[in-house]
Amino acid sequence: MTAENVEDFYDDFSDDYHLIYPDWQASAQRQGGEISRLIGRLKGPDAYSVLDCSCGIGTQAVGLALEGFTVRATDISPKAVAQAAASAAAMGAEATFGVADFRYLDQQVDGTFDVVLSFENSVAHMLTDEDLAMAFAAMKAKLSPGGLLLVSVRDYGAFWSERRPGTIPRTMDLGDRKRVYFQTWEWQSDAPVYTTDFFVLKQTDHGWDVKNGRTTLRALTKEALLDLLKKAGFQDITWHAPTDSGYHQPVISARN
Repeated sequence: MTAENVEDFYDDFSDDYHLIYPDWQASAQRQGGEISRLIGRLKGPDAYSVLDCSCGIGTQAVGLALEGFTVRATDISPKAVAQAAASAAAMGAEATFGVADFRYLDQQVDGTFDVVLSFENSVAHMLTDEDLAMAFAAMKAKLSPGGLLLVSVRDYGAFWSERRPGTIPRTMDLGDRKRVYFQTWEWQSDAPVYTTDFFVLKQTDHGWDVKNGRTTLRALTKEALLDLLKKAGFQDITWHAPTDSGYHQPVISARN
């Protein structure tokens, strides 16, 4: 991973990232409920302390705070963290926020937590096994004994072997305006790594306004992720498909 690449992408796109959702606040509330139910199923019904270590603009952190969890939310992007904190205040969600690289959580975040989570395929920014191993070790260091790790990832499936060129455009009808969101993917020839351009097109009175951001990701396989978690010392490692987890991406759970 090039930290500057990731930080710059989320800094530059932070003001517009919410546009990938038809209604960001509704999405935050929905995802908070989905993750809360999953935590309840895996750990019990009580509210817990949560570290969202790749919070972005706060979609999951704000949702979980509204569900009653004690949330600490961090991200490598200062601008995304500022956006998350502003959104939490606007929605009446109590959470604390800070800037941290999730490879160095053990150095940059105080305390331990009942749950550590990293959602929305954030770990795919780890372009080498060494970086991903560092991230998993740091996440483990922030878990209380018996604590629960939750990581959501894209199910790449055949994407790498087929070198798929991107995602299908998603059109959102917003009253008398439309918004279109999609990604294009440029694959490296010798590795399961791709550069992605995020595009959000907003319909205006005079045509279309285009928002764009670019970053690099790795098509992580299920087997690689489970193996690295095992090597990091996690126990009870389980892959949950969306039909099982209730979340739109596969979720991996593991225990400290």
